[in-house]
Amino acid sequence: MEHLPVSVYRVPTDLPGGDATLTWNSTTLLLVEVAAAEKKGIGWTYGSAAAAPVVEHELADLAVGQDAFGVPAANDRMSRAVRKHRQARPVLPTPS
Repeated sequence: MEHLPVSVYRVPTDLPGGDATLTWNSTTLLLVEVAAAEKKGIGWTYGSAAAAPVVEHELADLAVGQDAFGVPAANDRMSRAVRKHRQARPVLPTPS
């Protein structure tokens, strides 16, 4: 893979969505463009726009320059890289 630009799109929904705690009228889509050997492709997911910097700054370097067909190995590298974030807990200030 040669590069992984990330774009974030807010997509309006046809009807309001919701569950017992939240309602929404749009969803956020993250789109990653992939280029390798003069071929292009995309990957996408729904999520927070806050995930875009994670892709750009933590994951892209683990994929760029790697075998485009080595998906299991790339998944393993990226999963290991973000594992610390999944296990992290926010530190709350101590009340004074």
